Amino acid sequence: MWNLKDLDLASNNMTSIALNSTRFPPQIHDLRLKRNLLTNLNLSYIPVKEMYIDVTHNLITSFDVNGTSPNVTRLEMACNPIDCSWYSAEQKESAVCDRDHAVQACYCPKSDSYQSIITRYSFVKRDCSLRSNAVYLDRGLVNRDKLGYPEPNPTLPPC
Repeated sequence: MWNLKDLDLASNNMTSIALNSTRFPPQIHDLRLKRNLLTNLNLSYIPVKEMYIDVTHNLITSFDVNGTSPNVTRLEMACNPIDCSWYSAEQKESAVCDRDHAVQACYCPKSDSYQSIITRYSFVKRDCSLRSNAVYLDRGLVNRDKLGYPEPNPTLPPC
């Protein structure tokens, strides 16, 4: 189990998961939890460096972007009823919360495009990029291609 790199737990009706456990397999870099019943997500401590997490199509209503471990290099959260009240005043200056097909997304008013890269840095730099209508966190992992992480899909189907 300690050589496990990809773990797909999609469509298992999971209501919670403890990602901060010391018993978490240390080699996992790709964790897929999509299409479950997760209602919250605590990513404050992730024992694995450079982890990609997919929690699309769950029931997550809130998310602490500032409390996310730097080890989470990419987080996809499309099709969750996310409450954007976690935006700070600084974040609200460059992006606002909007809904598109029940997907909570960030909207960049300057370019009229959906901005779905949510990092604690992109809002500060007022960096808006045209992406899909999914909400995901991407910390710009340099060797993402070497790890086989998929690129964002600009044509996601409606939720």
